[in-house]
Amino acid sequence: MIIKENTYIRTKNGKIDKVIDDYQLSGGFCRNYIFCLKDYYNEDEIKTFSDDIFDLLEDEDYVNGLQIHRIYMRDNLEEKIFHSYNYDVEDKSIHTYVFTKDGGYPIKSIVTKEMFEEVKFDV
Repeated sequence: MIIKENTYIRTKNGKIDKVIDDYQLSGGFCRNYIFCLKDYYNEDEIKTFSDDIFDLLEDEDYVNGLQIHRIYMRDNLEEKIFHSYNYDVEDKSIHTYVFTKDGGYPIKSIVTKEMFEEVKFDV
């Protein structure tokens, strides 16, 4: 597994981070670790990685506080579409939010479904 600097990673327990050190160049103890902005990870913990953070999103993750309900490829384009639906109680309407690489709403924050499950409190 070769993961370069500035690549985004998603761990098996749902953490998303950005690589800040090309660990393959270092030797000794650090050889199997990936150093990122928030933490460091053993390469066995990595589920997936990509230069594009959109590639790490999965159904039921939260983007900008909205849960992703559907991910699909747009017809004739190599572009993933991420849909989130939100019901507004006051005006009794459903709002659709579309996150795409080109256009749509920009990604400002991500909470993975695994992270959400870890911190939620069921009543």
